[in-house]
Amino acid sequence: MTSAPHDPPADGGTVVPLRAVDAQTEVALDEGKPPGAAYIDLTSGDAQRRPVIPAHWRTWEAARTHIRLAVARHVHRAAYHGVRSPGYTVKALGFAVWGVVAVLGRLIAWWHIPGTGQLERQAAADGLLNEHLRIHKAAKETRKVRGTILALCLAGLAGAAVALARFGPWWSWLLLALALFVAFALAGRPQGKVITTRAEIPAAVQPPT
Repeated sequence: MTSAPHDPPADGGTVVPLRAVDAQTEVALDEGKPPGAAYIDLTSGDAQRRPVIPAHWRTWEAARTHIRLAVARHVHRAAYHGVRSPGYTVKALGFAVWGVVAVLGRLIAWWHIPGTGQLERQAAADGLLNEHLRIHKAAKETRKVRGTILALCLAGLAGAAVALARFGPWWSWLLLALALFVAFALAGRPQGKVITTRAEIPAAVQPPT
C-alpha cells in the first residue's frame, strides 16, 4: 500500500516537502558564445573508395581551374615572403649572433660542469672532507678530459678550414657560411619563435556544441 506524499511518517517524524528549482544550467553554459555552424556526419559508416582520377583532373576546365588556383597561391606566397625577406634576414641575423653566444656558453658549461662547486662547498660545510676532496678530484679529471676533447675538435675544425681554403672551390665558402648561418640562427632562436610568418590565415572554425 502506497501512502500519499504528504502523509505523516509512521515513526512520527516531520515531512519536509521538496520543490524543484530551475538552476538555469543550459542558459548559463550557452551565454557569451556566438552562434556557429553545427556539424553532422554524412557518411554511411562504410568504407569510402577514393576516385581513380581526382575530380580536379577529370576535365580540361577543372584542370585549368586547379592549376590557376595553385599558381596564384604560390605566386602570392612568393610575393608575400619576398617583400618581407629583408626583415627575415635581419631577424635571422640576430638569432645567429645570439646562437654563437649560446653555443659557446653551452660548450663552456659542458666543459666546466656547473654545479660541482656548490657540491664541494656543501660537503665542506657539512664537515665531509673526504667527500669534498673526492668531488673536487672527479670534477678536475672530468674537466681535463672534456677540455682535451674540445681542443681536438677545435684542431680538427682548423685543419678542415685550412684544407678548404687550399683545395676547395670559392663557392664552398658560400655554402659553409650559409650552413653555419642557418645552424646558428636555429640554435639562437627563442623557444616558440619563428623567423617567417604565415602567408595564409587558417580558417577559424567553431567546434560543435
